Amino acid sequence: MDLTDPDVKALVRRLETVERDLAAMHAQLERPLPDDLGASAVVRNATFEQAVDLLLDASPWVGDEHTPYVSALFTLARTLDNAGKISAATMMEFRQNVNDLRKCAPEEKAGDKPDQLDAVVARLLG
Repeated sequence: MDLTDPDVKALVRRLETVERDLAAMHAQLERPLPDDLGASAVVRNATFEQAVDLLLDASPWVGDEHTPYVSALFTLARTLDNAGKISAATMMEFRQNVNDLRKCAPEEKAGDKPDQLDAVVARLLG
């Protein structure tokens, strides 16, 4: 390998940049979490309807083909939110609909989720 070749020099510069970017990412990961994060990121006092909204926000794969599940969930959520006394049957139906919708999620394979390294590599190659 000729280290004086311009292509080799360019590749070495890119690798050095990647190494610096990875070191910066590692430093970010080593930082402690901010104190204002709180003990839990879970919303503890959401209504059932708000819980359905949160579920859908966290499920970007939900599309038009899932409308029956989403409609049923919102109807059940409103029923549960407005019920003076929550029935076990309605609660079970709500739970079952959540589980059925989650079963529709596409399976994630290892490496499917882009990470910061993917962004660095794309930036270098792009």
